[in-house]
Amino acid sequence: MSQVPISRETLVRKLAFSPRESLASLLDPDDAWRKLAAQIPNSLGQPRYTMLQIRKFEKVVQAGRSPTMELLNDWGTQNCTVGNLVDLLVKLEFYNAADQLLPSSYERRDPFRHITAVPPSSDNGSVCESSLLYSQPCCSPGEWEACVVPPLYTCLGPLYTTMEKEENKEEKEAAGEESGRGNVNIAGLGVGMSLLSTKRAGRESENKEERVVEPTSPTELTVIGIEADVEKFEFTALLRMTGGFNDAPLLQGGSKIGEGGFGLVYLGRIGTNAVAVKKLTALDHVSMESMKTQFTKEIHTLSSCRHENLVELLGYSCDGPQLCLVYPYMSNGSLSERLACKDNTPPLPWATRLSVAEGAAKGIAFLHANNHIHRDIKTANILLDNANVAKVADFGLVRGSGPGGATALTSVVVGTAAYMAPEALRGELTPRADTYSFGVVLLELITGLPAFDSKRTPAVISSLPEELEDGPHTLQDFTDPHVGTVDPERVDAVYQLALRCLEDRKGRRPAMSEVSSILKEMSATCMEAAGE
Repeated sequence: MSQVPISRETLVRKLAFSPRESLASLLDPDDAWRKLAAQIPNSLGQPRYTMLQIRKFEKVVQAGRSPTMELLNDWGTQNCTVGNLVDLLVKLEFYNAADQLLPSSYERRDPFRHITAVPPSSDNGSVCESSLLYSQPCCSPGEWEACVVPPLYTCLGPLYTTMEKEENKEEKEAAGEESGRGNVNIAGLGVGMSLLSTKRAGRESENKEERVVEPTSPTELTVIGIEADVEKFEFTALLRMTGGFNDAPLLQGGSKIGEGGFGLVYLGRIGTNAVAVKKLTALDHVSMESMKTQFTKEIHTLSSCRHENLVELLGYSCDGPQLCLVYPYMSNGSLSERLACKDNTPPLPWATRLSVAEGAAKGIAFLHANNHIHRDIKTANILLDNANVAKVADFGLVRGSGPGGATALTSVVVGTAAYMAPEALRGELTPRADTYSFGVVLLELITGLPAFDSKRTPAVISSLPEELEDGPHTLQDFTDPHVGTVDPERVDAVYQLALRCLEDRKGRRPAMSEVSSILKEMSATCMEAAGE
């Protein structure tokens, strides 16, 4: 018997098994069904599913069932249509999934379209999804939770960024430096730069200069109004620093320390000081002009936001065949790597974990105080220098926030799913979404477990509170044994703070300034106890 053709009017509950299975094969492996669930409305236009209900769908994985299938079965009881489903898939830019139902029945969005925000913002949004959903090469299946715009130091595969397209050229020219902002990932990073610091001595922090690069290569562009202590390097100098951008890994005598969709990262030297040099490369789906925009925003954002717990931009180069950015080299890598004891590195003791949490919270609070929302807080984006001082990294998704942290809206949902707040999954921009993500980081610090592991119960670490409530386990059962001997009450205090950060309702979450203050007190108490 032939299958009934699918139309926009076809009820989802009447879809045959084959198209449902095809959707599940695309949405299940990457956990992308969570973003779809967050977009489904009820009869009043409000989100149909709460975070608690979404977590219940997650539990079917342990029984060998498909969360996408369960979601469609439940939503189908509301007589939703294939047209409703395809509209949501297209909104999320899950084009291959939409094509499984109604091939070529919609207009794909311009990847460089303008993103409207309320209140208006000149910052850009970016997104990376699996190749299965986007018809673009990306990370391997199952790695999506760590794939969305990670720092190049720990990236898992090629990425791409959705750039804003300026719709009014006159407005762009009038906006000056603000109009040149785009997105970019940043790389890994660390020891102090005494040579450059000496060179910078005596310069006024407010001193800015206009830098114009003559059109000598495909990367020609103008960088205006940056801080004067951001160095402009010649491409030939970077070649010398990195041994000619030697592509062999460090352990094999080369200089490559990471790679990603926008290029490669190399270890370089300025005298005896180590630096990380990121060499950007345009992809087929990202034009050179968009790459320049993203490059310029990275320079402006990092040169204007200076804090001891944020990574520092040392310089840039735009006179060669590729655009390059230069950062301090982080000798201890990322927090996620240290929690996993990558390369047999020693585990982080409890006191160090508290100190790292305090530093990261201070950095995030500083961003919020300066009207920035990070939007991708995670352990992979918290880097550690040689003294394990936390440096928040990867500003590719940063957006400006409204006065007083007012909620803004974006048509593009971005971030790393396992760390995203319920409202972030719906496209709301608010500083308290960073607080939620930081709550996930706190759970990782306590447990030593990654935010997502499909083979673990619970698969998403943010579901740990429900697991502890419903099951026979206690917090002590999940506490990382590598932390050594620590008072359970101290661990529980951090856990209670994590719970506050993970409140489903954003208004109930503490501001990051409060989180920072609480962690500072906890860290000081821990140090005092260690000194007794």
